[in-house]
Amino acid sequence: MPELRKWPRLQNARDLLRYAGWDTPLGDRIRILATLDEMGTLTLAECLSAVREGRPMQTVASMILSGVLEVDLDNALLGPDTVVRRGQN
Repeated sequence: MPELRKWPRLQNARDLLRYAGWDTPLGDRIRILATLDEMGTLTLAECLSAVREGRPMQTVASMILSGVLEVDLDNALLGPDTVVRRGQN
């Protein structure tokens, strides 16, 4: 079990899964994706700031869980400077 604590993936997965099933408002999804198309990447904090219709963390976490957004779950715990990219979906 101590080996698992070295890797942030488990904690990141736990943090995100609490938001499973949350619906992303269309306006927020379009706003974040359009900004990513323009900028290439955003920080997690920037994505949260872009949310206007829904609840910020729930909205962004739902987009990550559904594959609309991608973040690196393995290298560090999710935080304000986590790089967010457009997902494959």
